[in-house]
Amino acid sequence: MSSDTPQIVAGLDRRLSEAIPPVTAKFLEFVTKAELLMPRSQVNAATPRLVENFRSFVAKAGHILEYSNSGAGLSKSFQLFIDGALPQVFSDIKRVLPEIAERANLVARWLINDDLLAIAGCRFVEDAYTELLAWALSPDTHPPSAQRRQSAWLASLGLDSEICRRQTCTPRTQVHTEDGIPDLVMSYLAITVAVEAKTGTNEHLTPSGEMQTVAYVESLRKALDLSPEHPLRMVFLTTDGRKAANSEAMRATYVEFVLALAAALDGVALPADTRAAFAILFTHLLTCATNTNTDVRRMVREIESWSEQDDWCEYRNIPQRYKTLLEAIEFFKLEQTV
Repeated sequence: MSSDTPQIVAGLDRRLSEAIPPVTAKFLEFVTKAELLMPRSQVNAATPRLVENFRSFVAKAGHILEYSNSGAGLSKSFQLFIDGALPQVFSDIKRVLPEIAERANLVARWLINDDLLAIAGCRFVEDAYTELLAWALSPDTHPPSAQRRQSAWLASLGLDSEICRRQTCTPRTQVHTEDGIPDLVMSYLAITVAVEAKTGTNEHLTPSGEMQTVAYVESLRKALDLSPEHPLRMVFLTTDGRKAANSEAMRATYVEFVLALAAALDGVALPADTRAAFAILFTHLLTCATNTNTDVRRMVREIESWSEQDDWCEYRNIPQRYKTLLEAIEFFKLEQTV
């Protein structure tokens, strides 16, 4: 918490305290609780009540400031409070505004009005999703961008993007092993990456009695005749980024998949039909394959509009945009960085 905050509190004019006790009471409550919270300010389930109380305070404070500007003579220290208190609550949100804008503007270039895959009944169909992911990563889909697409996907998982610098691979789906069927496998000389994709179902036991992300490591080695030294990494791809039974499995979401490939294809001259196909896929994964009820098109449009304004990153604009910004933080998984 800022060292200036006690001075701001002490400097509030007595007349202000007498004129607006409900508002100052909210401020004092905020200051008391903020000292415990702000050293590691997190936008997560633990903080919404405090922040909502502060938003209520700011909303009421706006009316008082209007009264002050009309000549009623309320203390200028009130404005000092506004200027000093906003950063205490919203510093983490302000810090990620550039990244929110970058991601929203990226997906805005791919979103289309109608989710054709949802209209066709392709909601949460895991096998269909796996085939679509394989198409999006396949070299045959658009050979000139194959390396870019696969490198971007590997990098989003935290793997070395150089893995496919000299050799792209053709993703294989529904690979049969003696202990279950991994959804998607990408085989490189340096590493094998196996994906278990989930939408509405949970990870389950294989015939051996092991959970899928645990069992597939060894069963794939045997099925693909890989040496014990060959690196094999599991990816658990879900709508919400949940943990896998295998603690070493990499977690991923469909939204992160879209972000990786959309960035890789940004500025690439795709044939019109190929770009349309990617737009259909990206739109569906962004608007359907998530764990949020957010109206993604509305959220993206609002952020796209706000980020074009010169004052986009100023503290004073955050309170009225707070709900949408929190939606974006959750949707783009930016809560991991705030």
